[in-house]
Amino acid sequence: EREREREISFLFRTYGILSSLVDKEINGVNQVYKDTDFNGIKNVEFALYSLKVYKTKEDPENRYANENLDVNAFLAVNAKQNHGDVCLGYTFTYRDFAGGTLGLAYVGTVCAPHRAGSESQASANAGIVTYLNRGQPVLERISYLTLAHEIGHNFGSPHDETDECKGGDGGQFIMWYSATSGDQQNNKKFSKCSIDKMSAVLHNVMKIEPIDQNAKNVENQSGARNCFVPSGSPICGNGIVEGEEECDCGGKEGCELRGEKHLCCDPLTCKLVSGKACSPSQGLCCDDTCNIKASTEQCKEGTECTLAAMCRGPPEGGAGAQAKEMAERAKCPEPDSNKERAPCLDVTGICYRGECNTSMVCTSVHLEDCDSEEKTCMRHCKKGEQCIPTSKLDEFNNPLYKQEGRWGHSGLMLGPRSQCMKGKGMCNKHDICNKVQAFGSLSRNMGKIVAGLQSFGDLMIEKIWVLILVVIGVVAILVIVIKFCSYATPSSNPNKPKAKSIKQIKNMMSDRVKRISNKRKPKKGKGESPPPP
Repeated sequence: EREREREISFLFRTYGILSSLVDKEINGVNQVYKDTDFNGIKNVEFALYSLKVYKTKEDPENRYANENLDVNAFLAVNAKQNHGDVCLGYTFTYRDFAGGTLGLAYVGTVCAPHRAGSESQASANAGIVTYLNRGQPVLERISYLTLAHEIGHNFGSPHDETDECKGGDGGQFIMWYSATSGDQQNNKKFSKCSIDKMSAVLHNVMKIEPIDQNAKNVENQSGARNCFVPSGSPICGNGIVEGEEECDCGGKEGCELRGEKHLCCDPLTCKLVSGKACSPSQGLCCDDTCNIKASTEQCKEGTECTLAAMCRGPPEGGAGAQAKEMAERAKCPEPDSNKERAPCLDVTGICYRGECNTSMVCTSVHLEDCDSEEKTCMRHCKKGEQCIPTSKLDEFNNPLYKQEGRWGHSGLMLGPRSQCMKGKGMCNKHDICNKVQAFGSLSRNMGKIVAGLQSFGDLMIEKIWVLILVVIGVVAILVIVIKFCSYATPSSNPNKPKAKSIKQIKNMMSDRVKRISNKRKPKKGKGESPPPP
């Protein structure tokens, strides 16, 4: 019984943390997409439809249990699931993929229909994102931009790789082929190149009549579809408290994850169960007995740039307090900033508004950060009109700016996984700037192929006579090839003619064509005049 209590408590925390994480990711993505004008299409937003959490590797429904899956195989597993009732189906994981890959998605496949019976890529409207990169957790500001980047692929954008699509001094745009720092001006914007590509796909989708969400077997509707619906209505059962909902434990399955013994939220109505003060779905400061945690309880650990966050504790009115106040008390407060403008992450960043900002180090000495075109991982600052390495700046000859392992050496290094060479390279842990290549071209091209095959399939269904002509043509070609090969293939049967050479077969075919042509010409009769010269 005690072991079961611990399991329930763990699931309570895990499901609540994951729900909050996904909610925060979607909110970050919405800030990017809602502010983007896709050539006339505005206010594009995303909402979580449902959330599935795999408890263990032994879970029979867990398709991702194989730890040897590479990033392409991982995406393929997701694509085999049925995402026919949503615009996009994403899998979030904490797996370290080769090459430092943070995510992968198919190109131009938003709203793609589910293809029943297909062995692979049955749902091409898929993508994946990981929160682990080269042994380190991915920063919050980078993770939601990774999701925005992968959705950008689903919307039809390739990588920004040409000079025309570069971001310049404001940093690289979202669809740059390698991960950005996430704290520069352009890191949260799409380039004009990306917007044009994405707009073309969106405009084609919007031409289609939207699907009827109330229709039966929506997920089995075939052909091109418009999956977009008006926003604003809360979705009870997605694990996120929205609109007029009091709570949302993630539907019946989500509530069962927390144990029926401590059911706080009605999964069908998204209302608190009578007599319960709160639900963990409201926040990390509601415990698994449906009560507000004490003010001595920590709900979020501190970092270099933030203090630990503590719960507010139960209201003075106790159980009689207003529901709105109880809901606020259930939330974990935003942590207070700590050491504002002080160096962080081994002097690879500066604490700014609770985050370690890696593009503001030079501002601490009243200079501007700049990107060098040189193949180096030395941080550069702009002084006057020149981009100068910090090793040549007296402003950093201060014990405050000394990095671990660099005693006696001047200058600051950028740190592992930082961009270098104007975004064309990435620094490794040995402070070497390596040129990076766009990753995942195979899967991205396969997405284009899948989308093309789907369009071709729709055409064949619509115009069956085209399919019949194609089949007849293929059969005719096969007959000719087989006949040709029969002349050239040697036989052990003495009664059969000897195998002919390619030249002999060519001459034989030419003679036959001439004989057939001569047979079709009219013969001259008596008194018939020859044709005029």
